[in-house]
Amino acid sequence: MDSDVRKIGEVWRALKDGADVTEITNLMGWAAPGPAYSYRTYINVLRGAVPPPTKPIMALQCGRQIGSFVRRHTELSAEAKELLDSRKQQCEFNADEYEEPETPD
Repeated sequence: MDSDVRKIGEVWRALKDGADVTEITNLMGWAAPGPAYSYRTYINVLRGAVPPPTKPIMALQCGRQIGSFVRRHTELSAEAKELLDSRKQQCEFNADEYEEPETPD
């Protein structure tokens, strides 16, 4: 994650430097801390520090983040890709209850 150029990489580097959620929120220019908490969760799931989220919307977003991360990092070993794919699948399983909101016509 150190070399990732997306937001997840920026948040990871800030966390490694000891930044808290408020500092990350300010660093990223977010109006509220919600995204900082979400990215911290994505990072922790990627690292295997926490299990995949069980709330459907968060699980859906986390699975998408993991998939995107794997696609961007082709240098990952087969074992790492397999491990991350299993975490992504668990997120997708947990997200099965989520239904996209309908948009008005």
